[in-house]
Amino acid sequence: MIGTIDTSELIIAVAASIGFLTNFSGEGINFGYATAILAGGVIAAPIAAFLVRHIPPRLLGAGVGGLIILTNTRTIIGKDGFALDTGARWVIYSIIIAIWVGAFAYSFIQYRRDSAAESAEAIREVAERNERDALATTPA
Repeated sequence: MIGTIDTSELIIAVAASIGFLTNFSGEGINFGYATAILAGGVIAAPIAAFLVRHIPPRLLGAGVGGLIILTNTRTIIGKDGFALDTGARWVIYSIIIAIWVGAFAYSFIQYRRDSAAESAEAIREVAERNERDALATTPA
């Protein structure tokens, strides 16, 4: 049973890729770009796995969320969206980055506070358990 989910996910991914390549081959897709995106995903996957394992979810969410907002803002206020002039774009980018840094700092402070509280609670629980065990083993 171990590995069956991974195997099924691989089969589904291969089938989806084959379907994509077969259905869109005549649609004028530049396969150089598709190959570059695929190579980027292959390179990014182990890096992402490492980061997810070592960075707390709260900090990861604040970092990735800010990056998504910043890149989408670029699309919205750039040539494809409102087409704002360069000065206005940089003001908006600066405001977003300042809010992003503040949100990340807040998330970091909350993470540290939660970690300290969890550690204090764990120590208190162990102390209480040891005290109960000591009382239970003392002769009456």
